[in-house]
Amino acid sequence: RMYHREDGSVAVVAMMSHDYDQSASDRGTAYNFFDGSSWGDYPYERAEANATGYDMRTGWPSIAPYGENGEILVNHSDGLNYYIRETAGEGLWDGPYSIPAFDYSYSLSWPRVVTSGENNEIIHVVAAAQNTDNNGNTVTTQFYCRSTDGENWEVNYSPLVETNEHIGIYSADDYCVSANGDVVAVVYATPFHGDVLMFKSTDNGLSWT
Repeated sequence: RMYHREDGSVAVVAMMSHDYDQSASDRGTAYNFFDGSSWGDYPYERAEANATGYDMRTGWPSIAPYGENGEILVNHSDGLNYYIRETAGEGLWDGPYSIPAFDYSYSLSWPRVVTSGENNEIIHVVAAAQNTDNNGNTVTTQFYCRSTDGENWEVNYSPLVETNEHIGIYSADDYCVSANGDVVAVVYATPFHGDVLMFKSTDNGLSWT
């Protein structure tokens, strides 16, 4: 996952592990930054180990600009976590902080993050959660999370709720999200039994069409 600023800088994150085992007990976020002329050093250290809070095993990192000069990193462990720093590519990450689920029968995972607004101050996260129904089947539910201050979160079903397709149709990683100014768009696509759908907001995620 990556973002690209108008000044030419680029940040990139990916899942990383140095453990040659499928359990990947040290799984976390590899991060690198391009300042417009050169990349940083090879990321041997997980971003989670360069944070103000405790270290943890994570997966599915996603990155976006945040504020005038900063950035936000979102990933999952037992639920969604996020980290913020004031200057992109520099210093400790402040975190981890948690994005709460509105229903604790759900543990949100597989996030994508973008930011919108004049200074990238509004945070948008799309994610999914899986649970088991009464028949023992795994069911995936889609969610949308929004914050205007980096501290308090509104967590709701995704815009798919408008077509009653937010449960049991689209799976983990069946979505992508993008932002441009005050416009945010989410696309859902599944190879199995659903359509390709796009939901668009022109008011920073307050309403969707």
